[in-house]
Amino acid sequence: MRDEAGLHNGRSYCGASHNLLWRINNIHRPYVRVSVQKTRHDDEHPIYCQEVRNDTSTTADVGWSWVYFRSLTFSAEANYSSAGSNIALFEFTRSKFQAGFKFQL
Repeated sequence: MRDEAGLHNGRSYCGASHNLLWRINNIHRPYVRVSVQKTRHDDEHPIYCQEVRNDTSTTADVGWSWVYFRSLTFSAEANYSSAGSNIALFEFTRSKFQAGFKFQL
């Protein structure tokens, strides 16, 4: 009985991802990433419903890296993520933008 308690945490994955990086020159490096993943859980969720959870998630990133000089790099990235599920509690859509820098001695 104890071994069966966490069966809903087991899952199988199938997905695809594609990344493109353009080296315009040694200074500018734009990129794009896209991924899609399907997930099927092994057993019914014991709390939220008596149904085997199935999810589909998609992610897209667009970014730019700018090497200002050898030890200083600036970057910016926009991200869109979406997760669909047969259990509404696990669905979401999120967008974010982040920018930063990296300094190396």
